[in-house]
Amino acid sequence: MLRLTDVIIDCPDTMALAAFYAEVTGLPVGESRAFCLCRNRGVTWTEAGPVWP
Repeated sequence: MLRLTDVIIDCPDTMALAAFYAEVTGLPVGESRAFCLCRNRGVTWTEAGPVWP
């Protein structure tokens, strides 16, 4: 069985998205909740393989 535990939604304004979902669900946006903001440039390609210890 596959269980999804995290959801990642890419958007330009994370706080606006959080406010939207807070309004939809009726749950507050709180700083005590786990939150990770990841800013990257999408998938990258490298020819170098991993270096293991």
